[in-house]
Order: sequence, then C-alpha cells, then structure tokens
Amino acid sequence: MLIFIKDKLSHDPIVDVDSNNSYLSTIQGAIEEYIHENKQKTIQQGQPLQAFYISGMAKHHHNNLSNYLNQTVLKSLNEKAIVEQGKFANYPISHCWIRLNDLIIDLTIKQFFNKDLGLIDSLVQYLNSSYFVSNNKSNPIYQLYKN
Repeated sequence: MLIFIKDKLSHDPIVDVDSNNSYLSTIQGAIEEYIHENKQKTIQQGQPLQAFYISGMAKHHHNNLSNYLNQTVLKSLNEKAIVEQGKFANYPISHCWIRLNDLIIDLTIKQFFNKDLGLIDSLVQYLNSSYFVSNNKSNPIYQLYKN
C-alpha cells in the first residue's frame, strides 16, 4: 500500500529516462492523478490514513491506467500503452506493468520491497518507491522485467 501524508505520497517515484520524452511530464501527471483518485481511507496503528492499495491489484491498476493514458495523453500522439504480464526479478508469481514503446510504467513496484528477490541491498531500497517509470535499458531495475 502507498500511504498519503497530508495528501502527498509518502514515497517518491523512480523516474529514469535515457532520452528526452516530450510527454513524460504529462504521463507522470496522469499517473499521480490516477493514484490520488484511487486512494482509500484506512486505519493504520489506530490512526486514520489514506492509502493506494497495490498488493494483488497490479493487473487492475495497470489496465485502468493504460486505458486512461490511451484515451487522454496518448490519443493525439498515435501512441498506445499496453499492459504486459511477466516476471519481476525471481519472484515466483506473474506481475503486470505498462509498456509504451521502451517505457515501462509500474504502479505496484513497492509490493516487492519486502520480498526476497536475491537483490543487492542498494537495489532493494529503490523498490520502496511509489511507482517506477523508465526507458533506460541499462537501469538495473528496468532489467528485472521479463516477459
């Protein structure tokens, strides 16, 4: 789950693009809007909070976000975001993310933060992020996505 503190996500995203993507800021704005529109009230340690639930909901969230991107941001650009399903690192259960050409968008990367993936500690810290956006094929997190 992603927690909101004073209506702001408690973790920053990982954004690593290796080429100038003119619509990247528009896509990031749409992602943030989607997350905010889908947050829910919850209670944690007796305190009321707002959270964006991710665990077990990767396919649902990525389908909804890709539809939103295709109908708004990408419609006039002749681009299409698609949901892909595959593996993340060595995690034994399939995972979903959005692909837009070489760009990967993963709203649910945080669900891997506490999983034993056999990663070095310096990479594990990045999994505690609100979402992941990258087209940098040399990024070690990008390389963990397998179809």
